[in-house]
Amino acid sequence: MSVLTDLQNDPWGTLWPHRRIGLIGLGAGMVAGLVLCLILPAKWEARMLVGPAGRGASADLSALLPAAQSPTIQYVLQRVGSVTAADFSVYETLLTSPRVATALQKDGAMGEKLGDLCRACADTPAALAQWLSANVRVSPVGTTQMRRISLRLHDREFATDLLRALHRLTDETIRVDARARTDERISYLRAQLGMVANPDHRDALVGLLKEQERTRMMVGIDQDYAAEAVDPASISNKPAFPDPGIFIPVFGLLGLIAGLAQGLFKFQFGKK
Repeated sequence: MSVLTDLQNDPWGTLWPHRRIGLIGLGAGMVAGLVLCLILPAKWEARMLVGPAGRGASADLSALLPAAQSPTIQYVLQRVGSVTAADFSVYETLLTSPRVATALQKDGAMGEKLGDLCRACADTPAALAQWLSANVRVSPVGTTQMRRISLRLHDREFATDLLRALHRLTDETIRVDARARTDERISYLRAQLGMVANPDHRDALVGLLKEQERTRMMVGIDQDYAAEAVDPASISNKPAFPDPGIFIPVFGLLGLIAGLAQGLFKFQFGKK
């Protein structure tokens, strides 16, 4: 207990006599950190920046129209932004899901390399989805709707290819779902339109049908549907791991603490 008391009362005076062994520990720790940086396999970080696809997502455009304008136009403009935001939320959720993992395994360009990620990644969607959940990071960019997606791999080229494939297949999955839903709604609305005689009901159905036909047209455009790549996938110039700027100081500090602790306890036991 006397060592702890001395440290509390006079930390500098207590540690100073053991500065030599502390400096030895500092040097040994820095050398250990440098050696680890040299022998550990490098990991490269691929990054891309995505945001909601530009399908009209912006401020509520209906606010720019007079209140007396067509209710159908008002409704469509209000729906555009909310639907796009919902699709982007689905994109974030599906990015590392078993469904996208299955599509990734069926992709000819990716299928051969997935076995390098984990033992069952090439054959089992659940295993690949679990690996993606653990290694693909989706982080917000400030207070904006944009997201930064990052991935670290030992294979520099495959890291960017995998990130591009994840983005493409996730967006494609949402597009296929949207196309199927829209086709069903259009068929239903057309059938109802032929059975309704009330003019007000017909106007409402026509408005809904126009909205669904607009959605179907947007689904058919060969562009990003749910998420747009604001900054395409790119790779860092230097390996993200191991980082000498972190390893060397941290191991040096650990060595310094270990050296001072050893000196203090030797001194304590020596007195006894």
